[in-house]
Amino acid sequence: MTIQTNRTLGIAGTSLILVGAVSTLLTLFGINSPSSVGSFATLGISGVVGILAFVGFILFLIAMYGFSRDYGEHRIFNYLLYGIIGSIISGVVIGVVSVIIVLLSFLSSPSLPTGPSASPTILMSYLSPLTLVISLTSLVWVFFNYRAFTLLAEKSTIPLFSSAAKTFVIGAVLTVGVYALFVVLGSAGMIDYDLIVLAAIPGGIVQYIAWGLAVKAFSNIQIPSARTDAPAAYSTAMTQIKYCSKCGAPNKLDAVYCSRCGQQL
Repeated sequence: MTIQTNRTLGIAGTSLILVGAVSTLLTLFGINSPSSVGSFATLGISGVVGILAFVGFILFLIAMYGFSRDYGEHRIFNYLLYGIIGSIISGVVIGVVSVIIVLLSFLSSPSLPTGPSASPTILMSYLSPLTLVISLTSLVWVFFNYRAFTLLAEKSTIPLFSSAAKTFVIGAVLTVGVYALFVVLGSAGMIDYDLIVLAAIPGGIVQYIAWGLAVKAFSNIQIPSARTDAPAAYSTAMTQIKYCSKCGAPNKLDAVYCSRCGQQL
């Protein structure tokens, strides 16, 4: 794929990911909607929008894979792959351990009410710390995502990618911090445990700002063009250089493959 194709995929993918903000808001509204019909409607729309955001993420990964080949730096895509794998593994391990701890806590506390009469607040008092621990897995993805975007900023000479990477980190840390604050306040009886679903909003907003910066960064990537028409004054110097028809990079006259993208000259 050419840089132009990868640029287009990057813009489309990150733009669709931004649609996920609508999905998040609709989900929160649907959960708290007093009308069951309104709740199902908003959750249904949220599901469709969420699918579009997932498609956008796939397009984003394809674009990053293409840029890793264009710039001859496979770590750009590999870092994202490590982040996905690491998040899945850590999420599963932490989730299983946390659920076991919650179940053991219920079994070891016979005084807790069970069945239909059990208080949702009591259940949330156990699940809230669980959501906090699971939110920590986002730091794994953000770490590798930061490395990938920083490397892309270096290779593409677009500093905005680096700004997006730093914003991702701020959003993830803010999410974990707010979750921790809500759990502490809930444990102290200062807020309702049900409000913990709102803890993801501040960090989520920052994360979407980061994706917005990524959209702009992808659009700032310049499309190189092969330079075949040199002015007469530079004809002697240009005879020592030939440009790649794929990425436009200058190469030595006797080069067989492009030094940047590997395209056969």
